[in-house]
Amino acid sequence: MSFNSLFFILFFLPVCIGLYYILPKRAENFFLLLINLLFYALSNELLVLLLILSALMNYLFGKLNFFNRRRVYLVLSILVNLIFLGFFKYYNFFVSSVHEILKNFPIDFILPKLISDLILPLGISFFTFRAISYQVDVYRRKTEPCQNLVSFMVYFTLFPVITAGPIIRYADLRDQLNERETNFSCFIQGMERFILGLFKKVLIAGTFAGIADRIFTSQITGLSMGLAWIGILSYTFQIFFDFSGYTDMAIGIGRMLGFRFAENFNFPYFAKNIQGFWQRWHITLSTWLRDYIFLPLAYFISKNLIKERYILMRTDRIIYFFAILITFFICGFWHGAGWTFIIWGLYYAVFLILEQFGLRRLLKHTWSPIQHFYTLTVVIVGWVIFRSDNMDSAIRYLSRMFSFEQGNSFLNSELGFYIFNTETFVATLLAIFFSFPFNQQLNKVIKNKIRNYSIAYYTVNSVRILIFVILIVVSLSYISSTSYQPFLYKKF
Repeated sequence: MSFNSLFFILFFLPVCIGLYYILPKRAENFFLLLINLLFYALSNELLVLLLILSALMNYLFGKLNFFNRRRVYLVLSILVNLIFLGFFKYYNFFVSSVHEILKNFPIDFILPKLISDLILPLGISFFTFRAISYQVDVYRRKTEPCQNLVSFMVYFTLFPVITAGPIIRYADLRDQLNERETNFSCFIQGMERFILGLFKKVLIAGTFAGIADRIFTSQITGLSMGLAWIGILSYTFQIFFDFSGYTDMAIGIGRMLGFRFAENFNFPYFAKNIQGFWQRWHITLSTWLRDYIFLPLAYFISKNLIKERYILMRTDRIIYFFAILITFFICGFWHGAGWTFIIWGLYYAVFLILEQFGLRRLLKHTWSPIQHFYTLTVVIVGWVIFRSDNMDSAIRYLSRMFSFEQGNSFLNSELGFYIFNTETFVATLLAIFFSFPFNQQLNKVIKNKIRNYSIAYYTVNSVRILIFVILIVVSLSYISSTSYQPFLYKKF
């Protein structure tokens, strides 16, 4: 079940929110736990047992890590979580990689392959990272372990964020698990955020998904340079509005339930360098990687360096070099079991290292549009690697983007007829508007110029309500009239 299905929007969510609001406070967490498990079970009733087992295991390990504080329990808890993730997400990748390496050797070495239709548990990457952060924070005494099993299960299985984030930490949600406010204001705020996210997903991301898929699945040698750029620009918009749309919907549902989740995007395509991009894109993942991989790695490496310089390089640069390489290797591998994801992660590591070693300082002295152009170019090229099935396809697609080739005239005219229409034009204008902070600036102007409870205040709020009514009607119409498209980022 997905947030953008008619069943979820018109039945599951209204019924759950309605019952949640009329229940007594003491029953909220228990009811919410039932909702969480039901949501997961509707995707696959067997895999909900894995989710429950993982939650119980982490609940017990949390207590061991706090009251005994022996590193062996921390290592064991992290290892068990990674085994779950590794088996379901990476087993076939490892097996196929080993076979590929050994196939040219005279070794009769066979590893059993899993059946090809092995079901990947929804959100396993996200709840694994959430579990690891909980164990580490408890071990470091940054938070006490949760004493109430139901409250912990609610945190671990919270359905708005279970499948695609944001990656919420227990310390940020601890007080809200015990006491949270639910009222009409929370409901309206949450509903508006949910509608905005739904609109981003089904209209903007949905429109560009059709274009990107059509171009990327076409014969690359038949594409013109212009169509190659249209394909990757469409994917650039698709992945952003698909994921930020989901985040808006998750935050909105959380707000309706009385929670305040961390923001996950801050106009990443508006960044002036790659470090800034990662401070704005998937913020909860970026901060997770910083706190639980990069900083511990940097500390470990620094403890083992005894000189101030090695081969004319300062130790602080050596520390950054190795820590960022390993961190983004893990970042890429976390996104998917494939070499393109690993190379995509290392690709960003290279630019972050270059910026740390002087490129960022150089960029600061250039014209602001040049900084934005540099960042967008790096990001767009990165999305080609990320979107491609293999590196051979990525290289061929990139060569088509940067060569003045006309391609196949019949294919180009067919794709052009499919792409250039009113729907695409409107989606492009909306994508540009929501990719940059125009909306924030507009809200600031309205807030500063309009006095509360004046005629202008009521007029603006009436227009606001009308806009959101139009957005939900358009979104539902679009869902009912087009083929079902699940959220793109769930598979990562």
